[in-house]
Amino acid sequence: MSSTMEGCSLSDFVEIKVIGRGSFGQVHAMRYLPTGEVVAVKRASKRKCLIRRSHLKALSAEMQVLTNNTSPYLLQLKTSFQTDDDLFFVLPYMHGGDLVGHFDSLDKRVGKVPEPWIRFYAAELSIALSDLHKMKIVYRDIKPENILIDGEGHIKLCDFGLSHALQAKDGFMTRGRAGTGRYMAPEVASGHDWYDCSSDMYGLGVVIVWMFEGHSDVSKYRAKTVAKKYTEASRAARNLIDGLLQPDPEIRFGWDVIFTHPFFRVNWDALRLRKVSAPIGPDLVTWHQNPHLVKLKSDDAQLPDLGVPDNLVSPDIQAKQRLQMQSNVKIECRDTPLTPQQQAMFANFGPTFAPQKSHNVQQIEGIPASLDAHTRILNVNDVANAHKIVNDVASSFSTTLSLAA
Repeated sequence: MSSTMEGCSLSDFVEIKVIGRGSFGQVHAMRYLPTGEVVAVKRASKRKCLIRRSHLKALSAEMQVLTNNTSPYLLQLKTSFQTDDDLFFVLPYMHGGDLVGHFDSLDKRVGKVPEPWIRFYAAELSIALSDLHKMKIVYRDIKPENILIDGEGHIKLCDFGLSHALQAKDGFMTRGRAGTGRYMAPEVASGHDWYDCSSDMYGLGVVIVWMFEGHSDVSKYRAKTVAKKYTEASRAARNLIDGLLQPDPEIRFGWDVIFTHPFFRVNWDALRLRKVSAPIGPDLVTWHQNPHLVKLKSDDAQLPDLGVPDNLVSPDIQAKQRLQMQSNVKIECRDTPLTPQQQAMFANFGPTFAPQKSHNVQQIEGIPASLDAHTRILNVNDVANAHKIVNDVASSFSTTLSLAA
């Protein structure tokens, strides 16, 4: 984690835009006032974590990957903190957006994306996945929307909520349906078959199809190849795709084949050190006009001047931005605060700052009778189960990391 942001709190950030929404909460683009750096801040509701155990499990898994990986192509956590109501994860801001927006921009700037460029992105994505697999972690959510582009044009794999640390007691395998539609391997889509990291290879193949064809329909791609309508991919690329899309995981291409495949005419050592320049960087002039960005406020927010040196952010401006932050960021405040027992289960998610207004409510056995009119009652079992989820996820990742080491 970043030592320069250690001990930061919500008042150290000013809102720019909402750049993502999900069942967990929102992702905001924010400026870190002490340095002027633009970062992404993921906010998650504690109450949703208590009510839906899947949210808590996903956040715990993501926290473990973000804090324990050292890969140049995996997103890493800068810092984390919390308020009485929410968890905040501070991440690097990826100025190029996701791979979908990047390819849309490339189509407008240079036309059809050439194969050497696709080779570059596929190679960096392969390194990202292989680094996860070295940690005995299966990713399970590979898709273009989870592949971000940094300011230099390199990729960063993100969103590790569905990742799973494989255990020796299970033969380093798992089961259960997880992922996104067409990107799921057959054994994952079945929902009952056991599978290992090779399931991610199938998703890698679908992403490469998407980069060449502009869609993720494997059956449509196969029909095209059967008809021998080869208009986009080279013979080597088609061979790689066919090997990755094998329905049988036993004969699906693994890393030993991928890293020596003719399609990847690259210097893997240089790529791992990020010494290979990206073929083209993101369109930084119009990054803030990306249609995927969602305005938080009704008026047009003044976007940050990314060229202003950090030391030109004066204390007076910082003070004004703090006041703006307090008035603009919409933090949901419920009438019923979480109890100390409930707050304790979030202790591993960073220090607590800016406690919300306290309320006097009637409690039963130390637990609020309800959260609000739209949520079900939380009881002692919910808190106990939540504690178990956090401990189980942390234990599985620590065990896996020690085995990988």
